Amino acid sequence: WLEINSRAPYVAFPTREDWRGFVNTQVQLIKSPLVLTPVVSDPQIAKFEEIAEKPDALKWVTEQLDVKSIGQSELYTVAFVGPNPGNSKAIVDRVVASYFNVRDQDDAERTNRVLGLLKELETSRKRQVEGLQNRYRELYQTATGSDPFLARPNRAQGQDHVLYEVESKWATAEVEREVQAARLTAFQEFAETSEIEVPSWKVEQALNAHEAIQTRQAALDRQSADLAKLKDKLARGVDDPMYQERQGAIEEAKEALQTLRAKLRDEVKQQLESAERLAREQEADRMRFQLESYQSMAEAYRRQYEKKKQEVLAGVEANSADTVELEFAREDYLRAQKVYDLIAQRVREIETEQDAPARVKLRQAATVPTRPVESVPTKKIAAASFVSLLFPFGLAVLWEFFVRRVNSAQQVQE
Repeated sequence: WLEINSRAPYVAFPTREDWRGFVNTQVQLIKSPLVLTPVVSDPQIAKFEEIAEKPDALKWVTEQLDVKSIGQSELYTVAFVGPNPGNSKAIVDRVVASYFNVRDQDDAERTNRVLGLLKELETSRKRQVEGLQNRYRELYQTATGSDPFLARPNRAQGQDHVLYEVESKWATAEVEREVQAARLTAFQEFAETSEIEVPSWKVEQALNAHEAIQTRQAALDRQSADLAKLKDKLARGVDDPMYQERQGAIEEAKEALQTLRAKLRDEVKQQLESAERLAREQEADRMRFQLESYQSMAEAYRRQYEKKKQEVLAGVEANSADTVELEFAREDYLRAQKVYDLIAQRVREIETEQDAPARVKLRQAATVPTRPVESVPTKKIAAASFVSLLFPFGLAVLWEFFVRRVNSAQQVQE
């Protein structure tokens, strides 16, 4: 049993990600080749009779695997329908383990790196706030002779200022830009320092899909099918020279297929590595585009702020210039303080939510069923009985259709 939460659980801060479609994505991921290929490639699973005898084990496992919700809850069952109860349990256990392995790859490492970069940014912004604070203090003391920070400046008192709205938008855009820059840096470091390792099962999967391999495999399957038919026709069976000759040709074809696979393996692996490298570059491009969007937004708000600031300065008298400069110094300090506070809040959010409950949890491991899915195959029995009942009538109809009867002398003359 799995619990799949549509919304990410949190300790104190709700997630900003889009939760729509998350559950369906997880269900499809469980049944995807990304999860199931390592399962059928596992030596312990591959030796199961029901797996070994299937020409396309991956397709068969996909068809037999069932993931469904319980009522309207967030609980889901993962079940496998097979002839052996113990093997079915082992397959489900391996599927769930493979699914969690795919989900957890690289996430924690990159999150920690983003957190480290944001902490460095937090320290840098703190120094900037202290500089603007000292400038505002000096101007205030020059104008009034007192220290403005004996009582902390109240942000609410400045909300009616003409620059407040655009200043707030500017600060928010700056924070989003800095956070996105940290994410991009962390991803680029990951892409540059981590080697691209293509799993062996993925290489084998790509080889199986290769046109040349499929052509050879199809020819080999036809040869094997023809040989099985020939065996039934030969009086001496497998001891017949013709059978042994054909069997030898099939063995040679198998060796040639393995040789071809070995020849193509490095080529296919390089193609997969290139595809992964391209995927990383595309992800980096997407993140850079988002960063540029935040940069453009922050720059647009900065220009609005400067424009409004100049309009205010142009509208004041010369003897009021010192008061306006003091007010602007206060606004600059408060804006920098807001940016710092937002970055610090984002750092606290990430630190706190690292301890949040998992979004997908294993509630109960697979168990061996005590009774089969269908104890008596009533549907099959009913279908067989119906066919056997209709069979004599079908024969009678065919007999009447093909056999011509003579009922009169006129029919004989005709």
